[in-house]
Amino acid sequence: KQARAADRTRQLGERIGVIRAFNQSEDQATKDALTGLLNRRSTEEAIQRLQRDGTRFCVVYADIDHFKRLNDTYGHETGDRALRLFSRVLTDSLRPSDVISRWGGEEFVMILPNTSAELAKPIIERLRLAISENTGLGAVPAVTASFGIAECGPSDDFAERLNEADAALLLAKQNGRNRIALAGSLL
Repeated sequence: KQARAADRTRQLGERIGVIRAFNQSEDQATKDALTGLLNRRSTEEAIQRLQRDGTRFCVVYADIDHFKRLNDTYGHETGDRALRLFSRVLTDSLRPSDVISRWGGEEFVMILPNTSAELAKPIIERLRLAISENTGLGAVPAVTASFGIAECGPSDDFAERLNEADAALLLAKQNGRNRIALAGSLL
């Protein structure tokens, strides 16, 4: 009996190991290694699901202001800490149903389902303030971020709406950074 029990325990341990390895592989395939946020491919899949389901959403394109200067001044390790902190603020500040991803470098894309630009504006303003409040406290120098917002419908071309959000982000940066712009006009 003890031999069978030991064999079952060993088999169970092996199964748990396989499940852990599978989960780790899945995380590596869907998430950004540095921030733990969704990667670009996973975000695009989430957008396709939203559009298939007929869900309207806002696309928010965000960028940490003067990130290159932060890296050049304090080093890449500090830049990495800033990216992780920024990601944590995004996750803590947005709803569980929102899609948050590191799009590349210091750029982030957020998808806010069932949210118009008017509803997104105060949400993103609180997020912008939270970033300022949570940086400059120790290991991460004070940083700010700029945001561009565009609305996207179920039949819209997501790439076009993303480009509009990116153009709004550039407008926010041109108008002084640390601000929000709506596709087509500064907020």
